[in-house]
Amino acid sequence: MALDLSLYYRRDAYTLAVSVANPGMLVDYGVAEYRMPAAVKAGGAYRWEPAPEHRLTALAEARYNFMPKDYQFFSGGAGAEYQYKGLVAVRGGYYLASRSKGTGHYGALGAGVYLGTVTVDFAYNLADPPSPMNDIWRITAGVRF
Repeated sequence: MALDLSLYYRRDAYTLAVSVANPGMLVDYGVAEYRMPAAVKAGGAYRWEPAPEHRLTALAEARYNFMPKDYQFFSGGAGAEYQYKGLVAVRGGYYLASRSKGTGHYGALGAGVYLGTVTVDFAYNLADPPSPMNDIWRITAGVRF
């Protein structure tokens, strides 16, 4: 069993969030018991609307994996998104992590389209070839409520 606890605060153009993920018990995989990778995360964003049809959002986050003991490391990232009339978005970001315990460093570029309640997003990861995040395309579709 695991537990996630999050706090989210938004006021005007500012957003802050803090979470603790997976500080749970051991997980039994049938062969052995292992700890889930528990982490504490914090992040923030600032949204700027210079005109009604333009929105620019900048964000940053930090993460510390604290369990299990041999899997402790810091990671974090920063990114930005430009949105036009709430219909299309262009995004970019960079993620920093331990090369030996995480995914390593990589950048990402993406875009999204919003048609009423339907959303379609895609992203492409830019990483060095030994990284597991190298050359990954992500496409998602969703419904906004």
